[in-house]
Order: sequence, then C-alpha cells, then structure tokens
Amino acid sequence: CVMRTAAGSPFWSVSADQGETWTQPRRLLRRDGGAPLQHPLSPCPMYDAGGNTAGSGRYVLFIHNHDGHYQGYGPTDTGFHRRPVHLVRGHFEPGAEQPVWFDEPEFFMDHQGVSLGKPGTNGRLDLALYASFTVREGRPVLWYPDRKFFLLGRKIRFGEKEAP
Repeated sequence: CVMRTAAGSPFWSVSADQGETWTQPRRLLRRDGGAPLQHPLSPCPMYDAGGNTAGSGRYVLFIHNHDGHYQGYGPTDTGFHRRPVHLVRGHFEPGAEQPVWFDEPEFFMDHQGVSLGKPGTNGRLDLALYASFTVREGRPVLWYPDRKFFLLGRKIRFGEKEAP
C-alpha cells in the first residue's frame, strides 16, 4: 500500500494477512537505501501494470516529483502545487526490504498552469490524480479527471519511452 502524507514523500506499508494487519509505514524510496521519492499532500496512486489481477511484478506510480515547494507555493497550497505529474515505473524485487523498486521519475503530463473552470472564476489548477486503471487490449490505461472536469484515458507503455 502506498499512501500520501504531509511529509514531502509517500509512505508504504505491506500486509501479509490480506489487510488484517500492516507493517509500520515507512518513507517510499527508489530502492532499499535509495533516495526518497518526493511528493506533496496529494493522491499518489500505484497500480499493478497487469491490471486488476495483481501479481505481474510491474508497477506504475504517479507522483508530482517535488515535496510541495513548487513555483513559490508551499506544502499547504494544495490547489496550486499538485502538478506536474510524473510516472515512476517499478518492479517487484524479491527479498528486498521495500518490495517494489522504482526507476527515475518520467514526466507524464502538465497543463503549464492554465486553469480550467466557469467563466469569471479562477478555475482549477490542480492535477490531483483521483484516477483508476484498467487494461484494454493488453495495454494498461490510466483514467483520470483533468482538473476534475473531463474524464481522460491514457495508455501506459512498457518497453518503450512514454511520450509526453
């Protein structure tokens, strides 16, 4: 389980008994002993790239790749620093303390600070990923609301670089 926190990084925990008990949450690192992944107080979904039937050993995590200090905003400015979105590919690492190890974050999307909303209002700037994930025709697809107005789907590629 990966969870958002106000600590500037997501935390993780595992359960060996189908969710009855959990290990003490710990800061999410790139790998055992590695650098922490940075992320403000915002959803940070992680999905099995194989879809709903977990166990593929390939994972995708979505983070903002900063600790909440972004373009002059601070950690409590959640309507402004929840962007851009980076994709972080991960894989199951047998025998590791942190069971999923991650590659370098890759830019996934941004809207360059253009707000979206009713005319005459400030609109929304956040790209908080209240998302879902499916596999269609063998390809993983992230479904997400763009600034909570439009539902969009985007295919996730493996074995090739993700196009911005």
